[in-house]
Amino acid sequence: MTGVAPAPEAPRVHAIIYSWPKVHENAFAIATALAGDAARVSVVACTDEPLVHDPGIEVFLLDNSCYFGRQFEKTIEVFDGDILLQIAADTTTASWGALARQCAQRFQASPILGVWTPDIDGTTWPNERVMLYQTQDPTLIGVVQTDCIVWAMRRSIAEFLKTLDYSATPLGWGIDWAAIAHAHANKQRVVRDLGVKVHHHIGGSGYDRLEADRQRNLFLSSIPDEDKVQLYLLYALVSARALAAPR
Repeated sequence: MTGVAPAPEAPRVHAIIYSWPKVHENAFAIATALAGDAARVSVVACTDEPLVHDPGIEVFLLDNSCYFGRQFEKTIEVFDGDILLQIAADTTTASWGALARQCAQRFQASPILGVWTPDIDGTTWPNERVMLYQTQDPTLIGVVQTDCIVWAMRRSIAEFLKTLDYSATPLGWGIDWAAIAHAHANKQRVVRDLGVKVHHHIGGSGYDRLEADRQRNLFLSSIPDEDKVQLYLLYALVSARALAAPR
């Protein structure tokens, strides 16, 4: 008699929280809330001042001139797990522990899931702009873009991202596109989980968006050709929707 295949083991989630002077307190609160629900929790903090925090919280310090690109470069340097869950500290949710558990469950249930994100408000990429397809689960939609406010990726995606040169994008634009295009090029799913709600506190960016756009284009020019094919198809969809949107 053929035996039943064992269920896949729960993936190890390494949650890495991004912090800067206005949100340090919330970053450490998120880290505390995740204890016990993520295998490892770290904070990547940009600051020029000493930080006071629970000594049990793992903190990697960068100077306050650093933006998302440098934080992500540090992230993939220290990442150690099956799933990378990255959280910007200007966010809130009903339960960070529940979010981490749901994230792990989604990756455990679907071996072809590459990139996951909760349903975030205060994003440039709302559902109506990025939905690619409905899935059999009404709480999951396939998407063109996740944003990188709160998102998670399988280790294989993180390993790919380690091969890229982040000196081209210190502001960090384009990193999410690179991950998403690589997932699609390798037949992995990119989904948004409508059952998990996150609130993003919108504030000023503090940098030149035209420069960020230039950096994104330069950074993405170096991804593999097969990923570029997916990237341009994804771009085409969101561009067409932008043109069709009422003015």
